[in-house]
Amino acid sequence: MKKGKEIFKILCLIIAVSLTLSACSSGTSKTNSQANSGNEVFELNVANFGTSTGNVGANILEPWGKLVEEKTNGRVKMNIFHGAVLGGASSVLTDVRKGVSHVSYLFSPYYGDTEIFPLTIGDLPFQVSASDVPKYGEIMKEFTNKYHDEMFKDLVPLGFSTGSPSYIFTNKPVRALEDFKGLKIRAASKSDVIDIEAWGAVPVSVPTEELYDSLSKGVIDGVFTSTTQYRDLHLYEVAPYFIEIPYKVIQVVPIMNKATFDKLPQDLKALFENELNPALEALFNEHFTKDSMSAREDLVDILAKKGEIIQFSSEEIARMQQLSRAAWDQWIKDADEKGYPGEEMMKEYGELLKGKNFPLPFYFE
Repeated sequence: MKKGKEIFKILCLIIAVSLTLSACSSGTSKTNSQANSGNEVFELNVANFGTSTGNVGANILEPWGKLVEEKTNGRVKMNIFHGAVLGGASSVLTDVRKGVSHVSYLFSPYYGDTEIFPLTIGDLPFQVSASDVPKYGEIMKEFTNKYHDEMFKDLVPLGFSTGSPSYIFTNKPVRALEDFKGLKIRAASKSDVIDIEAWGAVPVSVPTEELYDSLSKGVIDGVFTSTTQYRDLHLYEVAPYFIEIPYKVIQVVPIMNKATFDKLPQDLKALFENELNPALEALFNEHFTKDSMSAREDLVDILAKKGEIIQFSSEEIARMQQLSRAAWDQWIKDADEKGYPGEEMMKEYGELLKGKNFPLPFYFE
C-alpha cells in the first residue's frame, strides 16, 4: 500500500512538472501582441504540503484559487496540488525558487539556516497567546521589513501571517516538567532542540508528512503542533494527551516565484498586489484563528472518549520559561554568526512589541 502511494506521488509530480514546463514554454513563446491582448492564460501550479481537506487546503488555497480565476476573468488558472506532491514543508523555499511550483507557503521554523532567519525571532518559545495571534503577523512584517529584499530574493511574498499556537501533544500523560524526561519529542527548529533537551527529553527530526506514522510506531512520543493540524491529521489517535500550553507560534508566508510574477501583464500584477494578495493574507489570518478555536472545541469531545486535556500550573510554566532563556540567547548568537547584530535586533524587537502595546514575552521581564 505504501509503495502504491509513493508511485502515485511520483506520477503526480511528473504531471505537475510537465504542466510547469508547458506553462513556462507557452508564456515565453507568445508574441508581444499576444501577451498584451488580454487573451493569454497564465497557469500557476500551487503546492500544498497539507491535505486537500485540511484547513489550508480547503479553507484557504481552494477558495483563493477560485477568487483568482474569477477576478482575472480566467486569465490566471490555478492548478492546486495537495498532499506534498510538489514537495514537502521543508523544501518550499527551494521548490518555489526553482519553479517546481509557482506558488506555495513556507513555515518559518524550517528555514532558520537560510536568509529567512530574521523571521524566526517570532518562533521563539513562550511569547504569543492565542488571543494575540491576529495582530502578530503585522508586527513581524514590520520587524523584518529592513531585511525584505535579502529574505525574498527571487520570490514575491503574497502576505504575512502567524500560525495558530503550537501546543504539546504526547502519547502518555505529562503533568509536570519531570514527566518529559526520556520522551522522544519531534523538533522542527534549533529552539525546539534546546528546549526539549533542557526538559530531559530527546529531540527527533521528523517531516510533517510523517507525524502520524512516527507517533504510531513510537519513533516519537510527542509533537508541537496546532490544534487544527492535530485534529486534521488525526494525531489524537496516536497521541491522545493534549498539554494546553501555547508553547510557540510560527510565521507563515505565502510566496510566488518572482520570474513567474514578472511575466504577468501589468494589470494582473496590480490586481495581485492590490487585491488578491491581501485576500490571501486575510484568509490565512481568518482561518488560522477561527479553525484553531473550532478544532479546540472538537478536541474536547474527541479526547473525552480517549485521552485528556492537561493544564500545567503557572509555576510549572514559569519553570519551562526559565529553561527557554537558553533558546533566546542562542538566537542572538546565531544572528551574530550570520552577520546580523543579534543584541541590537533583539532590542529593536522588544521595543517594537512595547510600542505596539503587545504583551512582552517573559524574556524581556
